[in-house]
Amino acid sequence: MKEWTDIGDGLKQRKYESDKQYLKEQAQKLKRRPEWAQNASDGLRFRLWQRLALHSDYIPKTGSVLCLGARLGGETEAFIQHGYFAVGLDINPGKSNKHVLYGDFHELQFADNSIDIIYTNSLDHVLDMDKVISEVVRTLRSGGIFMTENKGGTHEPGFKGAKSDGYDCYEWLSLQHLIDYITA
Repeated sequence: MKEWTDIGDGLKQRKYESDKQYLKEQAQKLKRRPEWAQNASDGLRFRLWQRLALHSDYIPKTGSVLCLGARLGGETEAFIQHGYFAVGLDINPGKSNKHVLYGDFHELQFADNSIDIIYTNSLDHVLDMDKVISEVVRTLRSGGIFMTENKGGTHEPGFKGAKSDGYDCYEWLSLQHLIDYITA
């Protein structure tokens, strides 16, 4: 397993030999763990649907949504069930996935200022956080919302090192460190 490198600002990163190696390894997750991926997608769809209902005062009622790192599309389905135009993006969306397109969240294929909400729960799996954040900023409309759900930090109560797996590329000391990094 690749070693963690401290990159400052409370974040650590695992480096890959190349972008090609990163894409190949990340794409294997669905093939290696298809049942886990389906269960995770179903659970995410239900939990996100509930959270969207609870927080409807804070987000627009309609609009376009892009879900990054969407695998089988549970998050995309949750947004669709709430009335949004939503599509997912993943480097391995599986076969015949009507909710998720092939794509890399480091190089979004969408126009500048074209998306109302971008959602991801995969920031720990990005190869280059700065590049992904830049793409989010580029494609979000003025006043758009970047929604992200993340695992806890390594120095927060209840964190266990086992939370990180071989696919994780980033860790943070706390969620506040991650928030500060994104907003900077």
